[in-house]
Amino acid sequence: MTAEERDEDQLRKLSMLAEPMRMRILRLLAANGSLRAKDILEEFSVTQPTLSHHMNILIDADLVRAQKDGRCIWYSINDPTVRSLADMLGELTDGSLAVSVTSEPSKTKKKAPSAAQKKASKAKPALKVDPSVPKPKTVVEVPDIEELKKKKDKKKKNDKKKKDKEKDKKKKK
Repeated sequence: MTAEERDEDQLRKLSMLAEPMRMRILRLLAANGSLRAKDILEEFSVTQPTLSHHMNILIDADLVRAQKDGRCIWYSINDPTVRSLADMLGELTDGSLAVSVTSEPSKTKKKAPSAAQKKASKAKPALKVDPSVPKPKTVVEVPDIEELKKKKDKKKKNDKKKKDKEKDKKKKK
């Protein structure tokens, strides 16, 4: 695995921790060692499917281990993975990263971008795939608010006209 692939993998794992619920799950596992889903569920006010969703994401990111024992699944923190993330973050502050910075600009000439490269740079960037957000099963169409307001106003006017006509009829009698 190249350094770039390793960095991308670690950043993907960090992005899984950006969800507060998952961070709270990891803290709970760190404090208690191994826990069953039932034990974890008692600590949160979420449904079992929601907890299962978060646990699967943590397992897929290799941040949590799941060990089956009969009908129970015991969850625990995957220490090597979490330590590698902590080490990577520690590198940012301990000065162990050596980056060479030159004061002179590079003297090599850059090639002019080709027409295909220019076209590709103008294209919309691809959407980032985030496995932590479930994809909707059906598309829900959102009504146009302005159109709804117009219909409501029109109905009010019609109702008012009807009331006025009824008052006029009563006055004539």
